[in-house]
Amino acid sequence: MLRIKNVTLEAPDLGGKTTLCSNIHRATGFRWSITDRSLLSDICYTRQFGRGEDRAANFRSDLRRWLLDLNNSLIVLLPPVQVLEQRYLLRGDEVQDIESLRVLHRIYEEEVSRIAPAGFQPPPNVLVIRDPLSPEDLTEKCVSWLTSREAQTPIEVASQVEALAASSASCEAIGCRFVFSPDPRSLEPGVSLSSHMTSPSAMQWPPEEAYYAKILSHVMQNVEDEIAGRNEYSRKQDVYTTRRFIYTQDSCISLIHTTLRRDTLTMRVYCRSSDVKGTFKYDFQFICYLFSRIYARLRDRCGWSGPPRGNFVIDVEIGSAHIP
Repeated sequence: MLRIKNVTLEAPDLGGKTTLCSNIHRATGFRWSITDRSLLSDICYTRQFGRGEDRAANFRSDLRRWLLDLNNSLIVLLPPVQVLEQRYLLRGDEVQDIESLRVLHRIYEEEVSRIAPAGFQPPPNVLVIRDPLSPEDLTEKCVSWLTSREAQTPIEVASQVEALAASSASCEAIGCRFVFSPDPRSLEPGVSLSSHMTSPSAMQWPPEEAYYAKILSHVMQNVEDEIAGRNEYSRKQDVYTTRRFIYTQDSCISLIHTTLRRDTLTMRVYCRSSDVKGTFKYDFQFICYLFSRIYARLRDRCGWSGPPRGNFVIDVEIGSAHIP
C-alpha cells in the first residue's frame, strides 16, 4: 500500500477547492490529511502580486522536491476561465475582479505547464482537472484517484517511479522516494495475493539473480551475527533496540537498514541509481521479498504466533531514478 501522506488541493480563486475539500472529508470520513493551497499557490500569487521572481523560483524548487515524494498527492482544479467569471458574477470575491481572475488563471496554466511540460504526462501524483464537473462527480473522481494510488502492488509502485522519471524533460528524478506499507497478509506464505511478498521468484530475474542472492546472504548474515553477538563489541543485540541491522555497498542498492521498535518493523533502503524502466520493478520486488525474510527471522526470534502483527514500513529513496 502506497499510503497517502499529504493531499494538497490547488486552484485559482473561485476554483472550487473549499467545497471539494469538505466533500472529500464527508465522503471518506476524514481518511486523508488535506491542505487547501500550498506551494503552487505560493508561486502563482507571488507572480500575480509582483513579490519577486527569485521568490517564485524558490517555491518552484520546493514544489519539485515535494512531488518527488510519491506519498504526496496534488490535485489542481483549473476549470475554464469563463466558469470563474460566472462564479464571480454570482458571489463576488474579496480580492479578485474579472480582469485579475483572467490574469491569475493564465498564471496557473503557465505553472501547471511547468509541472507537466508539453509532450509529457504529469507526474503520477498530480491530477489536473479542467472539466467543470458537478460537485458529486468531482468528489467521486478525486476519491477514486486517491484510493487507486493507495491500493498499489509493488509492481504498480515501481511503475509510478518510472512515470515520475518520464514526466521530467531529462527523464530523471533526483531524490525520488516513497513509503510502501505491505498488507500484513502478504507476509504469510501460501496466501494468494497480487501483492504477495514471500515468493522466492522475486530472486529469479536472470540478469540480477546472483546480485540479489549476494545481498540476501549478507543482510541475513548481518541479522544473525548481531543477534548472536558476533560483532566488534562481542555484544548480543536486542532486536527491539539495535541499530546495527545494516548493510552497505557501493552498487545500485546501496544501503539497507532495518529497525524494530515496539510493533513497527521498518526497512529503509537507499538506491544510489536505478534504471526505472528496465530494472527497478525487479529490484523492488526483491526488496519486498527481503523484507519478508527479515520479518520471518525476527518473528521466530521474538516468538510471535498467529498472523503477522504490527506496522510494516518499507521506506525507499532513489538517488537517481532514470530512464536510459
